[in-house]
Amino acid sequence: MAKVNAFANTADILIKEGDHAIATFNMHQAFELSFRFIEQMCIGRSMVTHSIISHINYCKHFFPTLQPFLESSEPNSNELLLLLEHAYSVARYGNEFEISKVQTKTIQSQMKEFIKEVESIFHRQLEHCKDHIEGIGKNFKEVFPKLTENPLEAPMELNEVWSMDFMADVLSVGRKTRVFNVMDDCNREALAMEVGLNYPAIKVRGDLIATEGRDRPAKDHMLRQRSGVHIEDPIKMVQGQTVELQFIQPGKPMQNGYMERLNRFYREDVLDAYWFNHLHQIKALIQKWMEDYNTRHPHSSIGDMPPREYKNRFGEEFFPEIDHINDDFMNLAIS
Repeated sequence: MAKVNAFANTADILIKEGDHAIATFNMHQAFELSFRFIEQMCIGRSMVTHSIISHINYCKHFFPTLQPFLESSEPNSNELLLLLEHAYSVARYGNEFEISKVQTKTIQSQMKEFIKEVESIFHRQLEHCKDHIEGIGKNFKEVFPKLTENPLEAPMELNEVWSMDFMADVLSVGRKTRVFNVMDDCNREALAMEVGLNYPAIKVRGDLIATEGRDRPAKDHMLRQRSGVHIEDPIKMVQGQTVELQFIQPGKPMQNGYMERLNRFYREDVLDAYWFNHLHQIKALIQKWMEDYNTRHPHSSIGDMPPREYKNRFGEEFFPEIDHINDDFMNLAIS
């Protein structure tokens, strides 16, 4: 707020000297910098504009009290706001500008009240943040519990333990993509591989619900994941089913070793092998690769058998042959 106060003090001096036009420009700068300060500190993003009216419209949804002139009792408040807007272009481009001493004094009064309100809002927000940080410090172990070692163990039954993880890649146009993978640790079967430009927690939860509805878990089960993935705990997936979350320790990826193996093969076979132009190409190739991985890819840890041969989930009638994908049209093929 040092620059804001500097412009405000300069405006006071210019008003005393009778230079009302340049004083109004300095008050415009004080208003603009005050808005940008509160937007950056309390909203997180400031508007890149010199229009005070645009700043008012942007902030009114977050701070209804930050509406100078609009809630003023002055009968000519709209005129004063327009004069303040015009003062910037006058100072920049040398246009003609006329403003009376009375109008300048009224804008000055509004400016001082506005700066006080901005400082008050900022200090209230700052105190709230301090209280929140102190609360986290007092309950650090509850907010960030220490993760215990969870050795990788193969479950004996299907749907007993699932693993999930994310992978990242880049399209030819430079857009980042994320692939969300889910597998059953019992037979190492890839249950879901979904791709998107971003993956918020609500989408993770939706895809897990869809996977559960499709694969019909017979009982409550565990979901293993990295500690950086934040979703609800516990997660209500389908009616009557609750999933227990098991987080692996930071720096211990082999606690989720089955998923790491799947990720490695998928990256080598697909993400590193092809240059994708859009998400549809990745989605089409995912389905083809999953079918190959689940039905033809042997695993030494399960007797050199592919996942569905080792333990078929529901029988062949639940896995119809997928439609043939035109490799010539996609310009993609799996070797």
